[in-house]
Amino acid sequence: MLVVHLVFGWPVYLMTGKSGGPAYGKTNHFWPYGSTGKKDLFPGSWKRKVLDSDVGIVGMLGVLAFWASKTSWRNVGLMYGLPYLAVNFWLVLYTWL
Repeated sequence: MLVVHLVFGWPVYLMTGKSGGPAYGKTNHFWPYGSTGKKDLFPGSWKRKVLDSDVGIVGMLGVLAFWASKTSWRNVGLMYGLPYLAVNFWLVLYTWL
């Protein structure tokens, strides 16, 4: 269970936002509309910023795919994926504790 929390905890939280409490409800951090809570997690102009961030994420995925096409998925996994997992572990661990 520890490995599942550390590997998938942060992405699942960002996609489902289940710990928003009754004030914010469930909120997807990539789609700023449709919060189930009494308050919006992303009020006013923040919605646009979330969508701009989504464009950046899609762009980065494109860069990673291009990099993998020029080298290999293994290379991308070692050079980008492992540091990403280390940061993911850290975020989940200090939040969890």
